[in-house]
Amino acid sequence: MAWTAARWLRPLVAGVALISIVASWLSSRERATENLTAGSAAFSYPDPHPPSTCRQNNPQQNTTALRTAGGVAITVRAPSNYDPRYEHGLLVVYAPAGADRGASERFTGLTPNATGAGFLVAYVDHKPLNLSVIRDLGTIPALVAQSWCVDSHRIFLTGHSDGGTVAMALALSGGHYAGIAPSAAGFTATDLAGYQCPIPLAVYVAHGTADELFPDFGRQAAAWWATCNKCAAAPPALRADGCLEYSGCASGARTVYCEHGGRHSVWPATNQRLIEFFAARTAAS
Repeated sequence: MAWTAARWLRPLVAGVALISIVASWLSSRERATENLTAGSAAFSYPDPHPPSTCRQNNPQQNTTALRTAGGVAITVRAPSNYDPRYEHGLLVVYAPAGADRGASERFTGLTPNATGAGFLVAYVDHKPLNLSVIRDLGTIPALVAQSWCVDSHRIFLTGHSDGGTVAMALALSGGHYAGIAPSAAGFTATDLAGYQCPIPLAVYVAHGTADELFPDFGRQAAAWWATCNKCAAAPPALRADGCLEYSGCASGARTVYCEHGGRHSVWPATNQRLIEFFAARTAAS
C-alpha cells in the first residue's frame, strides 16, 4: 500500500481525530491510574544458544535512550541478565496521546512479564500523528537492532489509544511483523474495509466495553483481522476470561479478541496472557 494514498489518510485521520480533542483529559486519567513501575526480570536462556547473527559483543545497559530521525525518544528494557549473543524478540510499545515513554511503561506495566519471557521492550514517546510520524515510528525496530540483539522475525507491536492505532496502522502499511496487540485503537470496520489485507500475522485486540470514545471498535477490528488471517467464524460467545479466539486461522496468525469492562483510559490487566500470546507465536514461527 502506498503511504501517500488518500485511502490511507482518511481512516487514519478518522481514527485519531477524537483522541486529539481529548488528549489532555485522557493523559491526566491515564497518569492517575498508572501501574507501579517494576524492574526487568531475568530470562532463562536456552543452553546452548541458537546461532546468532548479531554483531554486538558487549552487553548494553538495561536502560538506554535512543531517538528516531524525527526526534522521537525511545527507552529499551532488557532481561536483567541480558545476553547479547541471543536473538531476542522485540516488543515495541507505542504511547497513548499525551504520554511519554516513562508514563507509558508505568501505565502498561509490561516490563517484568516481557523481559522475564526474554523480550526486549522499547517504550516510545507519543507524538501527534500524521503520515510522516507514522513512517518515523515504523523505523524503531531497525533502530533498536543497531544496539541490541534482535530477532527480525520476532517483532511485535502494541500500544493503547493512539499507541494502539499506531500498532495497527504499521501492520496495515505492509511492514513485516510477527504480531500486534492494539488496545483501544481507533479503527472501525468501515475504516478497515478500505485496506488490502497484509501478510497474515498474530493479532490480539483488546477493548473496553465502556469505551466512550470508540465504542465496539475492537470487536469490529478483530473480525476484520480474522477475515484477513483466513480464520473460520468466531465462537458464539466470549469465554469466562472475556476473550474469544477464532479457529482455523492461517499458520502463525492466531486471532484473539478480549474485552474488559473499563472505559477508554483503562489498560487491560492481562499482561501475562498477552506475553504468552506473543511467546506462543514465537514458538510456532
